[in-house]
Order: sequence, then structure tokens, then C-alpha cells
Amino acid sequence: MKRIAWLVASSLGVLGLANLPVACVSSTTAAPGDEDSGVVPQGGDSGPQGNDATVPPGEDAATSDAGVDTGVDAGPQPLTLRVLLGGAPEPGVSVVFQDATGTALTTATTGATGTVSQLVTAGSQVTVVLGTQRNPNLVTIQDVAPGDVLTVTDTSTSPTPIDDEVTTTLPASTWDAAAVSEVVYAGQCSDPVAYPLYLGTNCESAGQFPLFARAVDNTTQVEVAYTYQTGNALVPDGGLPDGDTTLPVVVTRAWSTSTATETVTGTNVPPLPVGAQGGYVTQVYAEVSGGVPLSLLGSDATTDDAGAQSAQFVIHTGYPDFVQAGAYTTVSTESGNVISIVGGATRSAPPTTSQSASFDLSTLPLITSATVDANDGGIPGQPNVTWTSAGSLSAANGIYVSAQWNAEVATDAGSVSVNGTWTLVAPPTATSVQAPALPASLAAWSPGATASWNSTPRVAAVQASFLSGYAGFRAQAGSLPLMSGYAIVVPTLPVNGTIYVSGIYPDEG
Repeated sequence: MKRIAWLVASSLGVLGLANLPVACVSSTTAAPGDEDSGVVPQGGDSGPQGNDATVPPGEDAATSDAGVDTGVDAGPQPLTLRVLLGGAPEPGVSVVFQDATGTALTTATTGATGTVSQLVTAGSQVTVVLGTQRNPNLVTIQDVAPGDVLTVTDTSTSPTPIDDEVTTTLPASTWDAAAVSEVVYAGQCSDPVAYPLYLGTNCESAGQFPLFARAVDNTTQVEVAYTYQTGNALVPDGGLPDGDTTLPVVVTRAWSTSTATETVTGTNVPPLPVGAQGGYVTQVYAEVSGGVPLSLLGSDATTDDAGAQSAQFVIHTGYPDFVQAGAYTTVSTESGNVISIVGGATRSAPPTTSQSASFDLSTLPLITSATVDANDGGIPGQPNVTWTSAGSLSAANGIYVSAQWNAEVATDAGSVSVNGTWTLVAPPTATSVQAPALPASLAAWSPGATASWNSTPRVAAVQASFLSGYAGFRAQAGSLPLMSGYAIVVPTLPVNGTIYVSGIYPDEG
């Protein structure tokens, strides 16, 4: 059984698994109201109508078409949802508001600020339609409430590749070059200093990248020294003519040695279900500089028992803005086609002396199974996902569910393949979810009656110290564990705190 990279979704991902588009939801401080939110009744073909069309009979709108407060005390506040693409507002995205039963009530189109507002009743649902008709990417947030402020980040479009390489000059060393190797890193991008360092998409952030260099003894593989230079500007093509994309960087900081370590421990490994395999603990430790995580291997424990299992990692004082440590265990079925995972992670200020972090892996119970109803719960195009766990998940803040489908659709040019993903955010008390209905105008994005569903959906329960109940979860879900390919990973946490996750996914690697 292979080990799964777990801590940082943006840099480590999950080894050997497909990279399918997944959208995520998070909090935003956007003000309610968007002058071109385009809310229309379901089935309306007249185009954008403005927020006046969203007011149920007998109720007053909380905002006008221009987003001006016209009577805050007159009634409930609207739900506000913004869609972002690459950090910028994304206009023209379809948004469907549904009631608690999943019936589509109104549709909307995001305006210039990427925002729509809608008066809703408690327990309603909202679905954002992303991707294309060939690769639909649907995101539903269930059990929303008046006044919610939510953001959906569109990740269905791959980021533009970075076509840059870096040549690094390091300060003079004091060791025998034949006995020690010098390696340069930009997050998880790395190469020996003698070679240009290729910058991948996940090795920079906001137009900058950190450089970290370490010297490692060739015999013992023990780190001898380190140096770094952060905040390097990402210059397209290295600022040089086309065809020459090498960016020279000179690191002037002297080499340092460090004897401080981070000890990461996993305790209380859950007992294995009958016929399952696993039980080892994997520890992870990332140092994040300028939004880019760097993870270096520690002395990983490999024993299969229920006791405490630890690993040590070198601390690089001065380099990170903050650090994130974690531990997790995985369990696979006897046939090896389904993997359950439980674990925790903590983000904290960068340490300057040795410290430790311990994670109780029994905080959330194992999710033991997850299935998609082959008949879509009796409603074609609305998948019904059910899961079981070794104990109650009600102590969590919320649950992610993601199901994937494929279908063959006839067109004038012949049959085409459609591959889609439907992600739902649900309360922690749920043990099943039914995807809501889409209006006829968006039928091309719906799974349809002929869809074939992957046998095992992905389900993840989340409990975080920095969230308050399900309201906090649905508001910040995009900053929390995301689906990556077929698997479940933990991204860099948005604030200092601790998170625990229990999940299940198909082993498609």
C-alpha cells in the first residue's frame, strides 16, 4: 500500500493520482449587493432582471440594484455569493438557488464584481455552475442561511504554466564539495545547484518565489547547513528575450547551521476494520515562506501499532513566515480499492528552538464506506451519496462530498464524452446528501439519466479550532481540506490553529 502526501495541497498534492478540476468555497468580506447580479425566476428567458426580481411577495429587498442600503431593518439580509477566478472576480457564471428539498427556485448570473445576492430561507441550497458542458464542475452549499457571505473559487481552469528557470549562485562553502551536495528549492521545486531550477506553478505565489538551499552530507544524508533568499520577483522569461528564460539569482546570506528540531507525533491510531490494511503513521512538516510551502523529509516512523509514532524535522530559523505540522494514518480495504484517512495538522508561528506537535488520531472516527445511489435516489441527474463511519461525526464542523461521473452525449457531430464533478458542502450531522435540481436552461451541465458514476465518492469530515459550527465551515470551506484528483489533502491553513480530518476516497492511483 502506498503512502499518500497529505499536508499541503498546493505543493505536494497526492502522489500518482489524477488531477481533476475541483472548485472550492471560502469566506469573503464582499459587501452584499451587485448591481448586475442577474437574478431571474427559474425558466425565465428574459436575461438579467436585477435584484428586484429576487424579492418574494410581501418581503422587502435589503439592497437596491446599485447595492445601496434601502432598509436594513426592514427584513432579512440576503445571501451574497462571489465567484473568483485566479483571485479576480469572474462574471458570467450561472448560480442556482434551490430550496431545502432541492427544487430550483431562481437562477442568477454573476456581474462585473463576480457577485450575486438573493433573499433565501434558512435551510436553502445554492449551486454554482462551473467548467464547460464537456467538463462540468458543480458546487453546492447546503443548509445556507440569510446573511451568509460566501465565495466560490473557480479552479476548473488550469493556471497558466510558468516558463521560467532560475540559476542560483550560493555563498562560498567551507566544506569539501566532493563530500557534500548543495540543493536549491523553491517550495517543492528542487534541483542541484549546478543545474537550472525550473519553477512550476505551485512554486511561486503572487508573483514572487522563495529560494532555499541546503547542504547535505552525501554519506549520511544529514543536513550540514542552509541558506535562503525570499521575496524574489518572478520575471516572465527571466526578463530576457524570447527563447532564453533563465533568471539569475545571487543568494548573499551566509550559510547557517541548525540543531533545533520539530518532533511530530501521531497517537491513538484507530483500530483496523475487519479485512483492512494499514495502521502506520506518516508525519509531515512544512515551512511556508511568501505563501509557498517547503516540505523536507524527516525520519518517518514505519511501525504498525496503536502506540505513539514520531518523526523529527530540522527547523530553519528565519526562513518561514509560519510552519504547519501534521500526522495521519491511512487504512485500505482488503482489495485495496478504497482508502480511509484520519489525521490532523497545526499551523503556528515559526519556531526558533526545538518543539513538538502531537495529534490524536482518534479525534474523528474513520469513515468506513461511501456509495453513490445507482438510481440517483430515483431522480436522474441528482446523485444521492451515502456514507458510514465508525462513530458519530457530529463533533465536526462540516462535511465535503464529491462525486464524479461520465457520460456519452449525442451531438450533431457525433457522440462526445462528458466528465463531470459535483461537490457538495453539508452539515456534520448528515449521513447522506442528495444533489439539488438544475433548471432546464442548464440541463447541459447536469449529469443526466445516462450518467455513470464512479463507484466510490470522496467524503471528508472537518473539525477545526478556528471555526464556529457549520456556519463557520460553510463560510471558510475553500480554505480547508480540498479534493485533489481522487484523493483528500489538507492545504495550507488560512490562520494559526489545528484541524482534524476524516475521509474516504477511491484508490485510483
